[in-house]
Amino acid sequence: MPESLLLLSYRICKVKGVLPVNLRDILAKELFLFQELLAMEEKAYTILIEGEAKSLEVLNLQKGKLIQEVDRLEKERINLIPMGMTLKEYLKENPFEAEELQNLRKALLQVHQSLKRIQKINRHLINHNLKFMEYAFSCLFPERGEKLYVSSGEMRQKSSFSGIINSNA
Repeated sequence: MPESLLLLSYRICKVKGVLPVNLRDILAKELFLFQELLAMEEKAYTILIEGEAKSLEVLNLQKGKLIQEVDRLEKERINLIPMGMTLKEYLKENPFEAEELQNLRKALLQVHQSLKRIQKINRHLINHNLKFMEYAFSCLFPERGEKLYVSSGEMRQKSSFSGIINSNA
């Protein structure tokens, strides 16, 4: 079954509330969910650039639900295949599914690589934004990072004001 038909069958199963019954169905559903996660990460990229914090929070909640569903499917997948059996071993025992499962495996690996790439970019954007915020706060409140107590345990004298906003005012 071509990948698009597998995803269509997953969407139908999702609407009807049918649970997966075999490895092919589980992998097809996981592929669909990972593609959804990839789309969400791409949306997060745009949100990070535009700086819409509230949208990012909502998107992260949606991603969390998808990740929970992937986790549930992984548990089902583990229960379907005997412990310690590899995909290659499974395919030897189930040759009629070999081509479909190999196609799903390749598609999953491709989506996983794309997901890792966009997540790495998003991580860099988040770190850049945090460093900028840290710099901005240090300009506004320069004594923010200074310790209030000296090693003897006594309170240290506040330094003379040198920031943009005087917190002593």
